Amino acid sequence: MKPIQIEIDGVSHTFREWAEVSGIDEYIIRNRYYRFFKSGKDLIAPVKKKTAVKITVNGKAYTFQELSEMTGIDEGTLKCRYYRGHKNLIAAVRKRESALLLTINGETHTIKEWSEISGISQKNIRNRYYQGKSGTELIAPLKFEKGMEIEINGELHTLKEWSEITGIPVYTLRSRYNCGATAAEFLKPTRSRKERLK
Repeated sequence: MKPIQIEIDGVSHTFREWAEVSGIDEYIIRNRYYRFFKSGKDLIAPVKKKTAVKITVNGKAYTFQELSEMTGIDEGTLKCRYYRGHKNLIAAVRKRESALLLTINGETHTIKEWSEISGISQKNIRNRYYQGKSGTELIAPLKFEKGMEIEINGELHTLKEWSEITGIPVYTLRSRYNCGATAAEFLKPTRSRKERLK
C-alpha cells in the first residue's frame, strides 16, 4: 500500500517528507489532516506557542507556577480550580487525614489515634473537624438518650417532635445527630424512594 501523498502548492509529499521539509512534527501534520480536516499550507504552518495564563489574585497577575510557588498549593490543583470556575483559587487544601494532627487538651494525635482513644469513629471526628469544631468538641460522646431534647435555631424539641415538624423519619434524624450534623444538615428534607430512583 502506497503512503498518502499530500499536495501543497503543487508539490506532493508523504506526511514524513512534509515533516522533514517543514520542521513540523509528523504527528502534528497527521493530526491536522485527520482530526481537524486542514489542508494546504495550514498543514505545515508553524506551531503557535501558547501564552501562559495569568491569574489575578489580590490585584496582581501570576502564572500557575508562580502562584503554586507562592502558596504551596500544587500547580495541578490550581489549574483544576481555575478551569472549574472556583472563586477562591488559593483556599487551603485539605491535608490527608494521615498527616492531619489534632491537638486536644495539649495532646496531639492523628484522627485515627483520637478515634482509638475516644471511641468516636474517625468519620465523626473528621466531620466535626471540617464543620469547624475544635478541642473537646471533636471527641465529645455521642450518646443519644431517649426523650433528650435537641436545640436548633433556638427551638428545643425531642427527636419525635422534630420528626413530626419536618416529616423526616426519627431514625434519619438520630443518625444525622450521631454523625455530628450541622443544623442545616439535620433539618435537610429527605428524598422519597421514588425521587431517588428517577
